[in-house]
Amino acid sequence: VVYVIYVTGVVFAMIRIITALFLKETLQVAADDAELQLSEQAERKAACAAKMKTIFEELDESGDGVVTYEEFSNIIARPDIKALMSVIELEVHEMKDVFRLLDTGNGRITYEDFTAGVVRLKGHARSLDVVAIQRDIR
Repeated sequence: VVYVIYVTGVVFAMIRIITALFLKETLQVAADDAELQLSEQAERKAACAAKMKTIFEELDESGDGVVTYEEFSNIIARPDIKALMSVIELEVHEMKDVFRLLDTGNGRITYEDFTAGVVRLKGHARSLDVVAIQRDIR
């Protein structure tokens, strides 16, 4: 009887140790997964920034660091620009509104204005509409 209780206790302890080892490994994998997600998110942001830089450089035909509405209108219909715009989640039919929203009133957009505006406009909640409302309120 004592032997059966002893064996039962040892088996129970062994099962608890094995469970703890599995749990430790699972938590470690979960922590690594969170770090991996953060790393992937940083890589996506860097890739998006590079794409925005490429788009801005394409839009800036004169190379002076600002995009005028004329430059913008001339280049926005190109298929490669349409493809780049869709990669950063902006549709070309929205781009005239985007230019109007990003323009500070002088008919020109700088690279900083462009990137800050595109980042604000990206997202699931149709940020273009939200930014338009914010601009109208100002």
